Amino acid sequence: MRIIKIFLFSLIGMIAVASAVLAYILSSYDHQDYQQLLINAVDKLSGYTLSINGSFALQRSASPVLSASGIELHSKMDESSVHIDHFRMQLTLAPLLDNTLLINDLLVENMRVDLQASEAPESSASLLSYFPVPVIEHAVLSHVHFVSEPGEQLYRLDKLVIAAENRQAPLNIHGAGTVKERAFKVSGQLGPLADMFAQDKPYPAHLTAHWEHIQLSIDGTLADPANSEGISLMAKLNIPEIAEVVASVPLKGQVQGGFHVSGSFAEPALSDITLVWTDRSQV
Repeated sequence: MRIIKIFLFSLIGMIAVASAVLAYILSSYDHQDYQQLLINAVDKLSGYTLSINGSFALQRSASPVLSASGIELHSKMDESSVHIDHFRMQLTLAPLLDNTLLINDLLVENMRVDLQASEAPESSASLLSYFPVPVIEHAVLSHVHFVSEPGEQLYRLDKLVIAAENRQAPLNIHGAGTVKERAFKVSGQLGPLADMFAQDKPYPAHLTAHWEHIQLSIDGTLADPANSEGISLMAKLNIPEIAEVVASVPLKGQVQGGFHVSGSFAEPALSDITLVWTDRSQV
């Protein structure tokens, strides 16, 4: 979970700082000026340094498009780093006045996150105080790798797609990759973007994940999705054959379970925990 946070902090940090730059740029600037503004902003506002070794372009409008290649983010705390071959983002500026970062389209290709065992959470968490709340209409992330200090690949995200037909339609999510060289898939739906900040009804979430022989489904709602609070989620676990998952345990049979998650993602509370083992050899 800590690794995922680092990835999200780095990526959203790039987007948040870029949006702040785009919101207050001067019309007389050229692409090189914008690029230097972005590099300086990341250095001043975060625990990272930014370099852009490839192309950089900005299309100015009320919904500007920022694209860059050869991006490198380096932690000032240790040797942790983020490398992105290609980054493209389109956003709408007006919602920034309400501290909302409306991302119309996001593309990230070939991203590598190198993590150090000594990585301090503060180097990523320090960015949070500058974040507007991100709301994504459409996003595609492909070939994302998380690598630990000895060079071991921990996670690989082959592709993650978040898309909705319009702001009143549900957000569809599809993703695939590997964890410790074991394949996983995730799919599901979130509520429409138009309902994300509605105060009169909770925001729905329905997700299903498959990791080799483990199946996990999550259904429920979030009362405050912008702040990841007020969650009420029911998780169901199904392992058709426990011996395929934990070879060191001398058990065979199906394992099914469930639990309820409430509170916030920062401080979740588990309740209604159930676990049932069925020894099929005795049936």
